Amino acid sequence: MAKKGQKFRHYSQEIKLKAVQDYIKTNASLLAVCNKYNIASPETVLKWTRIYRKEGINGFLERRGKATKASSPFKGRPRKYFETEEEQKKYQNERAEYDKNNALQRENLKIQKQKIR
Repeated sequence: MAKKGQKFRHYSQEIKLKAVQDYIKTNASLLAVCNKYNIASPETVLKWTRIYRKEGINGFLERRGKATKASSPFKGRPRKYFETEEEQKKYQNERAEYDKNNALQRENLKIQKQKIR
């Protein structure tokens, strides 16, 4: 469990891949790899190694922002990374339209509730 006020470190896909490959190929110690790449904990490198052996390079891809199976494509965590600028613009336009429709629905519901009273 995290301590209050603790800052979590985020490592790029490249750092993860380099650290794991360095650990596997050179048989370097976990502490040496952690010191070389400025990684806080040896357990982190072990976790990355398990992921790399199980899923390969794709295990380090960003998974946040993927659409859920829910009815809305915007459920869950918002996307941060896009393949192309066109994809990002399309996402932003769809998101704006979705938010606008939700605002209209909320307003209509509010008006209906006022009529009932």
